[in-house]
Amino acid sequence: MSLNLTGAWVDIVAFDKAAKANDVVTLEAAVALYRGELMSGQTDRWVEEEREKYKQAYHGTLLKLSDATKSYRSVSAAIPWLRLMVKSDPVAESGHRALMQALADNGEISAALLVYQELRQHLWRICHREPDPATTALFIELRDRAPQEPPLKTPAKPVQTVGVPHPLTPIIGRQIEIHDIRDRLRKARLVTLTGGGGVGKTRLAIQVGHEVAREYADGVWFIDLASLTTPL
Repeated sequence: MSLNLTGAWVDIVAFDKAAKANDVVTLEAAVALYRGELMSGQTDRWVEEEREKYKQAYHGTLLKLSDATKSYRSVSAAIPWLRLMVKSDPVAESGHRALMQALADNGEISAALLVYQELRQHLWRICHREPDPATTALFIELRDRAPQEPPLKTPAKPVQTVGVPHPLTPIIGRQIEIHDIRDRLRKARLVTLTGGGGVGKTRLAIQVGHEVAREYADGVWFIDLASLTTPL
């Protein structure tokens, strides 16, 4: 048994044809045809296989469209297509790397670094793992290219971090976060760390406090508000 499609218009058939093109207009039409996962909610094996197939085809079309847009128009014009890919699959590292590189090429290095941080959060929440070495290497490369601003204050003499606790054990594996927080403190008076209970926010803040103490004339002080039970 077969389905006769003579005279009929089918979005999947139209998508397959448009996705093979190389020009911006036709590729944009292909992207517009993809309106979500195929037969969402169906769990038959063949449906899941086809769903994944078209999802990957959609991502490939977005990558091809971003490259074509970059060539014919500008880097900035390609960024929205890459953001669509990242939104479609928040743990697809190839899309994140492409977006990070495009943002950096467009002079938006801070935005590129933020993409990496968001990817890390998604990967840890969904897959319980860190980004691939290639993704982290790109982040480090872009981070090192970011312009370094001078500290807000330079003390005339060394200060002691007497107001910050001294943990019994060293902090391990958080250098990227420490660098990011230090960089943000140089640009803003208030930096807030967020996350679930027990992920290490306080320990991270204490470590940063020790490392930046000499950048502030009055030192750094730790104030524990955990015991408060009523709003201030």
